[in-house]
Amino acid sequence: MTRNYRIPQAEPVTAEEVSAHVAATPAGAVPSMLRDAVRTAMVPVTMWPSPWVGKDFHGLDCLLTPGSTRGERPEDAAPGGEPILSVLPLDYLSSNAIFIQDLKETARAGGSTEAEAAAFSRWVIAESWLCLGDFRTPYAIWKDRQRAA
Repeated sequence: MTRNYRIPQAEPVTAEEVSAHVAATPAGAVPSMLRDAVRTAMVPVTMWPSPWVGKDFHGLDCLLTPGSTRGERPEDAAPGGEPILSVLPLDYLSSNAIFIQDLKETARAGGSTEAEAAAFSRWVIAESWLCLGDFRTPYAIWKDRQRAA
């Protein structure tokens, strides 16, 4: 990839341009402007318009820059730019499904009903718990909060 250069007064990419680029990509292929982000993403990441422009992507002069995993604006985002889209890791949906299943199994093993197990898994996801394979600790915290409520 060639080094991008900055053009003064360049207009950042818009969500409509990104949508058109994604729509023009053949089914099953990763859009060229998102290949690096998808390839390196370990967690979902929000992409913002960047002021750095060049000819690295077919038909578009602007690049996207990743924000934090929580969606905060990156330092190199285009002035006034808004988040455009989020990129998921390639195995995100399958690994997330396995993660949710593991959470539910932990809850069921702890005596929770199917509805409670589903509520527990939603709580872990919503609270962004970093479990690292330990599902019992978040489950115990969740149960304590359920009793307190």
